Formats: sequence, structure tokens, C-alpha cells
Amino acid sequence: MAAAASDAAAPIKILYWYDGARARAASHGSAYHAGMSICMHACGSAYLACHQRRPPSRRHGPRTTRPIYHLTYLIDLEPFWPFLGRGGPLVRMCEHTGTPYEYISDKAEMAKVCSAWCDSPAFRFENVTEGSRSIATPVDLGAQNTSHSAAPPAQPLTTTQASPALSSFFFAIIMAAAASDAAAPIKILYWPFLGRGGPLVRMCEHTGTPYEYISDKAEMAKVCSAWCDSPAGDNFAPPVVVDGDMMVSQSISASLYLGAKLGLTPAGYNDYKAMQFCGDIVDTFEGGVGKNNEDGAALKKFIEGDRFARLMGNVERGIVGPYYFGEEPSSVDFFLFSHLDWRTSNVFGPLKEKKDVDVMASYPKMLAIYTSLCATPGYQNYAGGLSKPGPISDEILAAYA
Repeated sequence: MAAAASDAAAPIKILYWYDGARARAASHGSAYHAGMSICMHACGSAYLACHQRRPPSRRHGPRTTRPIYHLTYLIDLEPFWPFLGRGGPLVRMCEHTGTPYEYISDKAEMAKVCSAWCDSPAFRFENVTEGSRSIATPVDLGAQNTSHSAAPPAQPLTTTQASPALSSFFFAIIMAAAASDAAAPIKILYWPFLGRGGPLVRMCEHTGTPYEYISDKAEMAKVCSAWCDSPAGDNFAPPVVVDGDMMVSQSISASLYLGAKLGLTPAGYNDYKAMQFCGDIVDTFEGGVGKNNEDGAALKKFIEGDRFARLMGNVERGIVGPYYFGEEPSSVDFFLFSHLDWRTSNVFGPLKEKKDVDVMASYPKMLAIYTSLCATPGYQNYAGGLSKPGPISDEILAAYA
């Protein structure tokens, strides 16, 4: 892994941003350490939790030897108080473990590594997810730039080092894939069309893995608490992968779990970056395109705006080539492919055909992944009968002017 060979002297930095003027959070739980950049609050939290190497017991006995490293936390302090939110787990873990860190609150520093505010950031991530503020706890840090340590950093984390200590739900299920019951058939629970469950179907088809597709709501209700007060599991809604006794929901975690089980973890694959990349894809195509494709004027404003270009440019930069991690496709490639297939059918295709707007023209790496996986036997010979979302209406297209 690249992290293992990176410069150990580089400090870990964790970024978080709060815009108090709008009383809304635009946040990263992002970390970068010795050449490894980790975005999305869940990814950063999992990486940091593993990097601190917590002992199995949280109640008794001395802590195992933990590397002391330099941590930087970046936050924009428009409302005069730093706020805990999606970055909160990162601060809380450092405080809980006694890990030294430096707290920096300079938006200009964040702009150096985040393409939300920079066209050519130093790292390959852009994740600014806006949402309502749920926790706004003031932290008494004194000055905006507060140093808690000048200790040298630890070695960057590798997958081998991380596996025994994984505390994130997402990574626990990925690692559990290898130990699941190989004799039990894979079951995919989702609605009777391709959508968020698309990556699961595409990976099974690509690898020739037998699976059962279940779209009956009564069957899904048995394991999803969205329709059942006492389901057989801890899943809320589909898509769900059922692999023996293991049930995994949420499109990202289900896709990464199934990809790991099916061997779609090629050389160079990194669990944390895979999760971040999938989060970036969701932000771009669901949170971006999907939230703006019901109105032609709104769609045009978004597609032709700076935010879409920066989101797409960020996804493009994450791809090594020809696939995300190199020469072979991974679960992340199928996750991207499924979203591209969805949006091409729904939005990009109609825009190109009827408005001569080629959304993908500036993103050759993404287009290459889409074209390549479209040509595979698993895609070409698919006979499952699940349809892709249809095109946006003529009324929406007419308003795209």
C-alpha cells in the first residue's frame, strides 16, 4: 500500500468545517497522513481508531503500546465557536486515548487540500456534504490555533495493521466476508429494478456468482425495520446482502462487503479509500444529480455550475487508471459503473441526444470505466430482467434551456 511507503514524518491532519452563518454543516471527517488522504467522516474515524490501536478490552487492563503522533484538526470558525459534528469522533478519540494533537482553524489551509474551494488541491478528495446541524457543542480550545503536541507522527496505517483493530461497522463487515459461510447462496434484497442495488447485481454477474434476487416487500420486511418492529437483523432498508448469517445493508457497505467476498480487491486496493471513493460517488450522483433532475432549470444550473465540475473532477482524480486502483476492476469500479449506468440512462443520455450536452466529455477516466464494464460478458449477457431508471421527461428537458 502507498501509505506504508510514504513519508512517516508527515503529520496526520483531520479537517472539519462549520458554516455558522447558515446554521448548516458542511463537513469533512477527513484525515491525511503521510501521503494517505482519507475523506468522509466514517472513513476518517475508522482510520484513526485503527491507527490508535486500541486494546480489545475497553474497561480493564493497561492499554497496549500506542504510537504517539501529531494530529491537526482544521475548522472554519465563522460563529466564533468551534463546533463538534461529523468531526467530533476524531477529536473525542484523541482526547479519550490521550493522543497529542494540534488544532488549526484556518479555512485557507483547508482550501489547499479540498477541491470544494480549490481547482487543484494537493490531495485527491472533495467531500463537502451539507445537512442540518444535529450537534453543536462548543469546545473550549482558547485560541484558534491550539497546539497540544509536537510529538513525532506514527507510521501510516496499512490494511494488515488495521485488520485486528477495526472498529468501524463498515470495515468489520468487509473483513467478515472472508469468514462467512461459503455454502450459503448470496441473496440480494432490493426493489424490482436496478438502482442502489445495481452494484451488487453487476458484481455477481461479472464474476459468475449465483445469487437470488428478492424484491418482495414482505420478504424484505423480515430483515428490515423500515416495515417491521422486530426484524431478524439490524438493517433498516434495502439494499441488503444476505450471506449466510451475515446481513449487510446500505449501498456502500453492502457493495464493499460483496466485492471483498467475490475477490474484487485487486493489487493496490485500500479499504479506507474505497469507502471514501464510494461516498464521493454518492455525493456526486445521488446528492448532486439526483437532487436536481426533477426540474430542468435546476438541472441546468447544477450541471453547468462549479460544484458539479468540482465533484466530478474529484471523482476523476481518484482513479489511477484504467480502473480505480490500477489494472483490474474493484468493487468501487462497479459502484461507480452502476451509478454512471443509472445516470446515463436517466439524465446524461437524454441531455446528449436532445440537447447536445456531453456531460462526460471532460472525464475520460470515468468514461473509460463505464465503456469497459459495459463491454463485459456479465453486462452484455445479463438476463435478469431488472430495468434501469428511465429517461427524464420531455418537460424537464424542455426546461433545460
